Order: sequence, then C-alpha cells, then structure tokens
Amino acid sequence: MGDVRVVVRVRPPNASEIARGNNGQRCVKVASPSLVHVYPDDKAMEAGGPPNSFTFDNVFGEDSTQQEVFEAVAKPVVADVLEGYNATIFAYGQTSSGKTFTMEGASIDDPGLRGIIPRTATELFARLMDADENMEFVVKVSYIEIYMERIRDLLDPYKTKINLQVREDAEKGIYVDGVTELCVTSDDELLTTMRSGAMNRAVAATGMNEGSSRSHSVFMVTLYQRNLETNSTKVGKLYLVDLAGSEMVRKTQASGKQLEEAKTINKSLSALGMVINALTTANVTFVPYRDSKLTRVLQESLGGNSRTALIINVSPSSYNAPETLSTLRFGNRAKSIKNKAVVNAEKSAEEYKQLLAKAEKAMTMQQNYILVLETKLKQQQLSATTTDAAVAEVAAVSALEKLQERVVQLEEQLGEEKQESQRRGDEIRSLTSVLNASQLEVEELKAQKESFERPRDDHSSRHLLEELSHLKLELDKLQFENEEIKLHVTTLQQENERLAAENDQRANSASDDDLVETTNVTLAAPLPPPAPTTPPRASSSSTIRLEVDEEKEARVLRLESDLKAAQEELMAHQTQAQKEIQRFTDERRLLTNQIQELANQLQSVQTSQQAITSATGMSARERQHMRSIQQKLEQLVAVHRQLLRKYASLESEHNEARQKLGLRDDRIKSLEANTRLMASNMRAQSEKHLEELSALHVQLAELRRNMSQDTLPDLPEEKPTPLPVRRAASVYVNRQGSVVGDGVIRPIRGGGRRQSTLEPSPAKSDAAGGLGFLQRMLGLK
Repeated sequence: MGDVRVVVRVRPPNASEIARGNNGQRCVKVASPSLVHVYPDDKAMEAGGPPNSFTFDNVFGEDSTQQEVFEAVAKPVVADVLEGYNATIFAYGQTSSGKTFTMEGASIDDPGLRGIIPRTATELFARLMDADENMEFVVKVSYIEIYMERIRDLLDPYKTKINLQVREDAEKGIYVDGVTELCVTSDDELLTTMRSGAMNRAVAATGMNEGSSRSHSVFMVTLYQRNLETNSTKVGKLYLVDLAGSEMVRKTQASGKQLEEAKTINKSLSALGMVINALTTANVTFVPYRDSKLTRVLQESLGGNSRTALIINVSPSSYNAPETLSTLRFGNRAKSIKNKAVVNAEKSAEEYKQLLAKAEKAMTMQQNYILVLETKLKQQQLSATTTDAAVAEVAAVSALEKLQERVVQLEEQLGEEKQESQRRGDEIRSLTSVLNASQLEVEELKAQKESFERPRDDHSSRHLLEELSHLKLELDKLQFENEEIKLHVTTLQQENERLAAENDQRANSASDDDLVETTNVTLAAPLPPPAPTTPPRASSSSTIRLEVDEEKEARVLRLESDLKAAQEELMAHQTQAQKEIQRFTDERRLLTNQIQELANQLQSVQTSQQAITSATGMSARERQHMRSIQQKLEQLVAVHRQLLRKYASLESEHNEARQKLGLRDDRIKSLEANTRLMASNMRAQSEKHLEELSALHVQLAELRRNMSQDTLPDLPEEKPTPLPVRRAASVYVNRQGSVVGDGVIRPIRGGGRRQSTLEPSPAKSDAAGGLGFLQRMLGLK
C-alpha cells in the first residue's frame, strides 16, 4: 500500500445551519460507500443539473459512528505500526466540519463518543498484550501544536518550549528537536498524557464554531519493539494530526488576534496544497516542504516513508457548498500521492550469525556433494575399459579441478574487488568533502573579488567621466577660439575689400578731378588776346597741367604702395589664419579621436555597469540605499557582537547550570539505585521474615496440639502469603495540571505478563503485611 488512502466523513447539519433557512438544505449526497455527489449551489440543485461526483476509498454519511470510522481508517494503521512502518492519520476540512470530533471525540471517557486517538491507544496496547511473550515493547508519546508558525510542546511541564525547530538526520529522519517524550505503559497513561496536552491547546470562539482550534496539533506515538530470541529491533512511528480548519473571514467574522490566526492557518493550509500539487504534477522536481512548519513536520507523511490516511471532513449544508467542493477537490488530488513506505527494522548480530551459519552449512553440503561426485568420478575412471573413456574422465576431473580453482580465484578476486570498492568509496567520500570545502572557498573568494572589484569599477568609471568632461571643456574652448579666428579672418577680408574699393574710388576721383580741371581751364580761358599777349598765358596753363600731372602721379604711386602693403598684410594674415585653421583642425581631429575613444570607454563602462547592475539587480539609487543599509548593518553587527558576548556569558552560565543539573541527575540516579537496593533488601528481609514466621507458625501449631485447650486459643492454620511487589506509575499529573514522567523506561512484555493498571504503593502493602503478621501471631485470623 504505497498510495495515500482518502476517506470522506459528512457530519450532520448543526443548529446554526438549520436556522439559516431551507431547513438546512443539503448539497452533499452519499451515493455509495465510495461515491459522493456535491452540488455547487442551491440554483444547480433546484435546476436538477448534474452534480460533481468524487470517488474515494470510503465515504461515511451523517449517521456513521466513531467505531465505524476507526475500524475502516485507524485499525489497519495500528497493524502497520506494529509491523514497523511509519503511519499518519490526519483530518482536513473547513472550520467547524468535525475534524477534532473525529480525531479526539466529544469525550475521551465516553465509549461511544471517543475519537480515533483514544481508540487507537486502546487498540495498540491490546495488541501489545496479545503479542508473543518473547517480544518486548517501549511506547513513547509526544504532543505538539503549530500555532502562528511556531511549534509548541504541549507536554512541557515548565511551558518554556514554545518555538521548537524541525531537524533532519540520516538516522532519525525528520524530527522535532527538543520535544518532550514520555514513556507510557498503558492506554490510561497515554490518555492522561493526551488530556493534559489537549488542555494546553489554543482554542477560541468564532462565528462558526464556539471551540474552534486555532492551531494544528500532532500527537506522535513511537513504538520500539525487540525480539528477545533473535534480538532484532523494529521502530514504528504514528502521527495523529488534527489540522486547524480553513476559514473565510466573512463567515467567521474574525478580527484582531483571531484574524491574524486565521491568516496564518490559511497560509499553512495553502502551503500544504502547494506541496500536494507539486507531488501530483508530472515533471516537477522541487516540492516546497520548507514553506511552512506544518508541511515540514509532515514531509515523510506526504511522499516519503509512511503509510498515510487522510480523513476529509465536510459540512452537508448548502451554505458551505463552495468550501465543501474545494475540500473534496483537495482530497481528490491527495489520492495521487505516491509514498515509499518501508519497514524500519534492524537485524541483530545474532541474526547475522545465524545467516552466516546457514551459508556456511550450505557451503559444507556443496563441498560434500563435490567430494561424492569426485569419488564417483574416480570409480568410473578405474572401471573404464577404453582409453578414450579414461581420457575423457581424466579431462573431466581436470576440468572440474580447474573450475574449482577458478571458483577460488573468483572468490578471492571478489573479496579484493569489494575491498577496493570500499577503499575507493572512502576516497570518493574524502574527495567529495575536500571538493565541497574547495567550492566553499572558491565561492568565498568570488564574493571577496566582487566586493573588491565593485568599488574599483566605480572609481574608474568616475575617473573616466571626469576626464571626459574635462576634454569636452577643452574642445568647447578650442571651438570658441576657432570661431574667433574665423571672425578675425572675415574682418581682415572685409578690410581688404574696403581698401580695394577705396583705392578704386580714389583712382576714379583723380581722373574726374583732372577732367574737371581741364574743362574749367578750357571754359575759363578768354578769347585769344592780341598777338603780343599770347605767349605768357600759354606758359601758365602748361605749368598748371604739369603740376596736376605730377600730383596725380604722386598720388597714384602712394595709393599703389598702400594697396601693395595692404595686399601683403592681407596675404600674411591669410597665411597665418590658414596655419591657425590647420592647427585647430588637427587639434580638433585629435580631440575628436580622443572623445571617440572616451565615448567608447564610457560605453564599455556603462555596459559593464549595466551588467553589474543586472547581475546585482540594483540601480544607482539602490546601491546608494544599499550603502546606507550597509552602514546600518555595521551598527547592527556591533550590537550583534555585544549580544554574542552576552550570549557567551549566558552560555557559560548555562554550561555551569547544566553541570549542576548533571550532578543533580547523577545524585538522583544514585538515590534511585540506593532506593532499589533498599527495596530489594527489604523484600529479601520480608521473605526471610515470612519464612521465620512460617516456621513459628508450625511450631505454634505443634504446641497447640500438645498443650491443653485452656492455655492458648486456636490458631488457624494458613499458608504464608508473600508480600506483593508493586510498581509506581510512570506518568502522573502535577498540581499545575502538567504531565510529568519519572524518566524511567519500562518495557512492556507481550503475552499479558506486564500489567498496565496502577496498584497500591509498597508502603501500604508492607503495612498490610505487618498487620497480618500480628493477627496470625495472636490467632485472630
């Protein structure tokens, strides 16, 4: 049986559901012992549409009894635990669906209303009493609850274990570290333990349930069994789980603390659903067991080494139809879970010796058979008449000898290969440990390298940005100077053009002046005088003309020299401007190349920054925020160091207290040993006293027969009865209402030889024995 068994139990409608109207109209119909129909709402039911049908291992209707549920679900599980399997029974359903009633019952002491847990305890110890007398059993119980994602020990007498942790070990498997384990020897002691733990559970009234469980409870029973003949051992664990119900806030009307409890309950149940989805979905390799303490505790029960039974509790009312449908779908998915349950057994050294002796016996028989065959073969060789037959027999004998030698060689090789395989396995394990250590060192070095490279990359990127901004400023400056030079060249060109225009204007004005002067001279000239006066006037006009020509030539020469000088100056300025332009062009090209290189470097830096940002998942603002967080972290580290120092001092005090506690435990053990020794001495003295009393009684009887009747009264003859040896209870309840165990492991022998009921104390028995002695001495009994 590797799958999870799923059963459904439909409870009767309660008073609040009947009071809501429609006389508690039902949406659930039990069609057969394995088939149930569910209508999603009242409209679908009134319309007569097809319901949702689900098939399970068992379906219990409203009239089912606690005994019927126990017989179908828990009784086979008890048999599995006795065979050495791990087993789990847990109830799932919405709030107020009857989970606690199914698991614990309305009353533990009522035979008809007892739930699965008390019935399982009775069945378990009944089977232990009926077991073989060579079997010895030890039963230990633990009781925890998971409240607000904290594991609390319900059997802790000091109520200090409120946040236990779940551990995993190669030998123990999944276990709760530090949980209280009590050894019980009867179902009464187990139920006493259960009552005390149930009183410590967190319960509260909600809008749907007056005693709603606010936590998940897990009652763990561990059964150790040992065969006294073979000395083999088996260990079976039984988890009895009562889950808190899923809640809808609009129905339960929870608020405040109860609202927070409901959120935590729904979260843990959602994690349980995610685990079941992962286990029942193909090609899913990761199962989120660690999302909740509940799924972590039930890890072996869901897909692990356990035989699991799931009880689905549902309400029949149409008011809860959506929750009922969701619960049944949960159970339908859980049917697909595959568990891998195995017997938790260990063979003893005696069993291994018996197997070895059996193998050696088989080898001896085979060797004897081989010797008989060899003898027959030799006889056949002696009685052979033909050479061919003799040769064949010799060949057969030699082949047999070779095969025997080959078998011996193969056995030796097999032993060597086993030793070599073991040695290589040890080497692989050592190398694996070294490799793991090396991988851890490599990861640490990588982390250190990243922590060193990040500041350096930031520094280099800042340096490149500063250099780029500086070069941009230089480029802007050179561009401004280039513009100034261009403006100066333009100004010189305009000046040259202006001078050329001025020169042309001057030349034109000079020619115009000459023409005007000539015209004026011509117009101003009088009529020709008489002959005597003509020579002097001609000489004056020629003189004026020569002076004008000379002045014009001088002016032209002066203007030409000025134009030539201006042209030379313009050529010089143009040459200088071209040189400056060439120089600035070269510098600009150089700066452009540098800017391009810096841009490429900046792009590579930005790419690396983006890669680093994408790798680290942080932006610049986030890194700045991270720096502030690191500063706060440093402060917290300082506080943490102070706490560590305080913790070290507390640890030393704790160790000292532990040493004192160890000394006290040693003292208690020594006192217990002395008490047992004194008890054995007292029993020996009591037996000796009874023997002496028996002898005195015989002597008194003889004296009574020999003496007269008036001297002594009749002393009736009676056989001395030995004083009974009583055993104190191993589990009791203290004044605070907590279960306390005496720490002594008391094995239970099969065959009913060990009684589980509590008997009177030894002190009363001794007193009763003393009173009987006086009565017999006085002849009153």
